[in-house]
Amino acid sequence: MSTEEKRITYESTVRFANLSTRRHAKRLWIASHIGLSKSLRELSFLCHTYLRWIDDFIDFSEQPLNIKKHFLNNETIYVEQVENGIIVTPNSLQEACLFYFIKKARELKMTGLIKSLRMMFSSFTFDLERMEPGNLMTQIQQEEYTKRIHKGMFDFIQQLILKTQPTNNHFVGPFYWHANSIRDLKEDLQFGIINLTKEESEKFKINPSGLLTDPNFSCFIKYKGELINNLLLKEAEILHSMPMIIKIFWISGYSPIIIKMNRITLYDYQLSGTHGISPLIEAKMLINSFIKIFKLYYKVFFNIKTQLD
Repeated sequence: MSTEEKRITYESTVRFANLSTRRHAKRLWIASHIGLSKSLRELSFLCHTYLRWIDDFIDFSEQPLNIKKHFLNNETIYVEQVENGIIVTPNSLQEACLFYFIKKARELKMTGLIKSLRMMFSSFTFDLERMEPGNLMTQIQQEEYTKRIHKGMFDFIQQLILKTQPTNNHFVGPFYWHANSIRDLKEDLQFGIINLTKEESEKFKINPSGLLTDPNFSCFIKYKGELINNLLLKEAEILHSMPMIIKIFWISGYSPIIIKMNRITLYDYQLSGTHGISPLIEAKMLINSFIKIFKLYYKVFFNIKTQLD
């Protein structure tokens, strides 16, 4: 038994990953217990816990950007060393999650999972670039960023559930990202992240430093709402051709996001939480949301030609 396994055991690492996933990703935790074997369930928890740790560190608003860069650089080196079989002693339970994830994936001959983790991991570089003062992504960079996150995640889950390597370039997830980027707009600004591309800034003549108070802000949000709806339509078409268990896993996460997006829309795109909620508008929002959710489910499971609006 190697030094790292003596210091942090596989059992203690899996126990830690299980608790972390249950706390931070309940839908993944429940789905893993329903549809995966014990060994595959452990792989999903190990991967999630390691990537979540990196993401939380980068998103911590009080952490200086140079410290975040140093941290990610160290973890990039660590990932490469573990993947290349160099003996590395994990410095934490989180690093042990990566160590045992790679080891277990190789034992199970599921090395495609490692490739998917690397793809998701590579998106953190974009996160740091977005935090540079005044730095805006181009549309191409944003598309590549969301692809690395969601193509990696989609392939990862497909391999766990179907136990086969993906054979095409299809994936879903950009709908989630763009919807959450609107939902979390104020919070992300506090982290120094501006969810606006260079092209959008030029198109709507928006000053990124005064995004929320810019007179063209509502026009930008309306544009994003249309983009998000088109992405939902596209992803429904992709899911329609997927195996039933893949459909069920992904579509279960759409409903709460649709409700949140409808709430933002009907409150005149004001991102002020529950301030000034009207019972009449709230009722209208819920009715519209449930109709859209029903149409989405019908489109995914039965009729790809169904329109969502």
